Order: sequence, then C-alpha cells, then structure tokens
Amino acid sequence: MDLQKLELLESRVSSILGLLEELKQKNSSLERELFEKQEALRQLQEENQQWSQKEEAIRSRVENMLEALNGI
Repeated sequence: MDLQKLELLESRVSSILGLLEELKQKNSSLERELFEKQEALRQLQEENQQWSQKEEAIRSRVENMLEALNGI
C-alpha cells in the first residue's frame, strides 16, 4: 500500500471516529431528553388520574343532591 492510500485510509478512519463521537453525544442527549419526557408524561398521567377521581366525586355528590331535591 503506498503512502497516499494509507493517508486516505487514515483520513477516512479519523472522519468515522469523529462521526462516531458525535453520534454518541447525540444519543446521550436524546436518552436524557427521552427520560425527561417520560417523567413528564408520568406526572401528567398521575395528575389526570387525580382529576378523574375528583370529577367522579363531584358527579356523585351532584347526583346525590339532585336525588335529594327530587325527593322534596
């Protein structure tokens, strides 16, 4: 292998290693972002469940009041 081909190979390997490092950093960043989004989703689902429970409690109380009014 002559020197020119070796230099070309070295350049390509260097470029690939640089790209690999960029991709590792991007992957790490995306993993952090995914974790944050999953945590936010979990919190929103929990809040949604709490609101649903409150809504059901209010509905039940309103129905009880309407039944009481119908009995008058």
